[in-house]
Order: sequence, then structure tokens, then C-alpha cells
Amino acid sequence: MRMMMFDVKRPRIYTYWWIHSFPKKTSEVSFMNTVKVCENGLQAKGIINQLTAEGYDRENIYVFAHGEEREKDLADALETGKVGISEQGLVNTVTNVFRERGDELRSELEAVGLTEIEAEKYEKVLDGGEIVLVAKK
Repeated sequence: MRMMMFDVKRPRIYTYWWIHSFPKKTSEVSFMNTVKVCENGLQAKGIINQLTAEGYDRENIYVFAHGEEREKDLADALETGKVGISEQGLVNTVTNVFRERGDELRSELEAVGLTEIEAEKYEKVLDGGEIVLVAKK
């Protein structure tokens, strides 16, 4: 807060300027993530229905599978969000084109809010053929 005071044989005039009173950016707000692991699309559908009943929005539920085609097909069939430029940024999106699938998956998992250690853990789960669902509020 900055205050200026003019005291010239007249009534006092106070002027206040509020500095840093703007709201914080939304990227600084931490989100709560829920991670679920399943074996097939039918189980994934059940988990997604359960998550939406708990208040998660379908656009904020992400489906990950080790096979790129399988992941795309599941996301389309289950009508969930897809990790894109808004989650990872332009640089990571372009870089993922040249990465191996495991590195790309870890990058995408981190982009939706998982830590580096969690991303490595779930990437190994994906290597085993399972499906990982990440939901954030």
C-alpha cells in the first residue's frame, strides 16, 4: 500500500493505491489429482462414471494407455479429456513428437499434475498393459 498525503493549510487529502491486489494466476492454484488403474475399457468406463458422480468433470479426466492408438480410441469412446497444448505447453507438445512413447507418457502425466516420481511409477504400470486414469478437480 502506498499513501500520499498533501498537507497544505487545507483539509488533508489522502490517496491510496493498492498494489498487488490482483488475483493470482490460475496456474498457481494447486489441483487435487485422483489416479486409478484398471485393466480394460469396461473397467475404465465404470471408474469414469464413479468419478463423474463424485463431481469430476469428464474434460478433466485423462485416460492413458501405452499404445497410442489404444489411448486415442479409449479417450474417444469414453468421452474424456485429451492432454494437449493447454496442459503441456507448446514446447513440450512439439518435443513429444520426437520422444519415445515412455518419455512422452511421463511428460503427459506430469503435465496433468503428477510428480516426476509418480509419472515414472505409472509409466511402468502402463508398460504392463494396464490403463491409468487421472482426474483433477
